[in-house]
Amino acid sequence: MSKIQETSHQLDSSISRIMETSFLAELICPQCGIQISKSIGLSACIVRHTCPRCSFVIRPRPGEGCIFSSYGSVGYPLNTFNPTRCLPQHGERVHVVVGTSPFNSYYSESRLTALLLWAYEHFEQVGVFIPDTPTVWTLEAGGYTPEQASYKTKRQLRYHSNKIGRAREAVDAVTRRIGLLPWSSVAQYGSYAAAEVRCRAAFAADSEFRRECLAA
Repeated sequence: MSKIQETSHQLDSSISRIMETSFLAELICPQCGIQISKSIGLSACIVRHTCPRCSFVIRPRPGEGCIFSSYGSVGYPLNTFNPTRCLPQHGERVHVVVGTSPFNSYYSESRLTALLLWAYEHFEQVGVFIPDTPTVWTLEAGGYTPEQASYKTKRQLRYHSNKIGRAREAVDAVTRRIGLLPWSSVAQYGSYAAAEVRCRAAFAADSEFRRECLAA
């Protein structure tokens, strides 16, 4: 059995096991410490919850997909990779975009391979999003000069792109159904530009929307 086939078999086994299971967990608010009881299915992914005591918006820690992974009172049974939560319940599975981050160690080559394998098996077309320009902005916001941020981003993107390239080759060496979507290309799309204008307007005018963005 090849490494790719073994990974696929492991994912299928995990998916079959979790789809029929649920459990009772205690969510602990990181702000005030209150415990919130909730029964959830293992195939569920809860990405936010407003604390009933202090109104703090609880979100997963970086690299974790569910708030119960981050702040559950017991270990979340599948706290690293549960792709079934991302499948649409209705409609055709035509195109999916897999997000990545060049400075996040979560996106190791093995993780990228597993993500792309799952996407490849469930969708007709797969795009891999690469935040090239936004990464420069993030570093500048962290105190780097524009020159330093640009250099550091280019160096890390080369390393990141090489990992993605090897993962693509391992999963899809023949049909080439997995493509790259750098932000600098996506930003040229008219629909994206229009959506960005709406988001910027909402950020400026809607205090609740702005608060949610800054908390993300």
